[in-house]
Amino acid sequence: MKIGVIKIGARIAFGASDTSGGSGEARRVCQMLAEGGAEVHIFTKILKKDTLVPLYHWHDIVPEADKINDLSIDAFVVINGSTNYFGGAPADEATINYKIINEFKGPVFYIYCDPNLSFRQIWPVVEAKNPIWEEKFKARTWSKEEIDVTREDVFVICQSYNTEHAASQFEKKSFVKLRGIENYPFDRFPLLEDKPTLVWEPSVDLSYGGTMRGGKREKKLIDFYFGYPQDISVEVFGKIKADDFNPKKVGDLRHPTYSGAVPFNEMVDKMSQAFAHVVIGDEAYSKFDIMSQRTYEAVLAGCVTFIDESLDVNKRMYGGNKELSGLLYVKDRNDVIERIRMLKDVGVGAGREIANDILNHWNFDRAEYCKGFVELIKKNM
Repeated sequence: MKIGVIKIGARIAFGASDTSGGSGEARRVCQMLAEGGAEVHIFTKILKKDTLVPLYHWHDIVPEADKINDLSIDAFVVINGSTNYFGGAPADEATINYKIINEFKGPVFYIYCDPNLSFRQIWPVVEAKNPIWEEKFKARTWSKEEIDVTREDVFVICQSYNTEHAASQFEKKSFVKLRGIENYPFDRFPLLEDKPTLVWEPSVDLSYGGTMRGGKREKKLIDFYFGYPQDISVEVFGKIKADDFNPKKVGDLRHPTYSGAVPFNEMVDKMSQAFAHVVIGDEAYSKFDIMSQRTYEAVLAGCVTFIDESLDVNKRMYGGNKELSGLLYVKDRNDVIERIRMLKDVGVGAGREIANDILNHWNFDRAEYCKGFVELIKKNM
């Protein structure tokens, strides 16, 4: 089976040292498709510096978009994202994704991992920019018929377990009628990576890496990463800094140390420098019943991986294991303080043992995981 892949709002590139989780997510979707038995055709803007992994068939998206129906592609996978025209400049490689979605004659599947990235139309934005692009940049303009998606057969595969709530996001924001929606556990993406051989010598007790997600993480970060006593060191890395937080919300709580961004492909190595991690999410995550991919990255890094119990109300991560559930679900920072102190008294080796226990509990089968994804697409073609 031939599957075409496009990514909304970004290129699909391998060998890149970006800090974007979305780019890493796209690489993993392609990997799952290929390992699941599909012939994967990637359509993206190709640069000279790119590593064109031979596992995939590569297509330079702008010159080859008109050929999509001549390549015997059985289905197109569209990876969630957000289209931005930085500096107001035209970006044909981004706009043309919507033309492909409109014109492809086979089934289209929208991969919906991030709750904030349901499919959204771009025609109103492009309509306003067309005259500027033509006059200032001497660039092509686009018609509504080309890029305003009108097809009513898009099938969504989502990370959210609450598929009804996930579907409602499309109805509210995109005006695209869905053919159907099903869950697939994309939160397990990180387990596709080979388990690293780590020299586990934690230099910090508790660590979080990521972004503020437009302020949506502020409350949970304050709840679980601020206000720790001096005997517990806390670090926040990524695109987060002290002045991102409202001083009135922080009050006199002790700030973590801020250490800057790291490339996406170095995330696990960075997290391995921490004894523990608390998995948090946007406040809206509980409605979606969605788990964070960061849970798996933290465990692969050897962290004692606590989970905010309000995020995983159905106990999907550690449910069925009384020992792990009793230790690793936490309701506030006081729970985290108590358990970090207890485990540090036992010794740092206890943390690595717990991480191994979690991996054994999940019993992840890589081949079945990838095959299951491709079979889900076949079933809904």
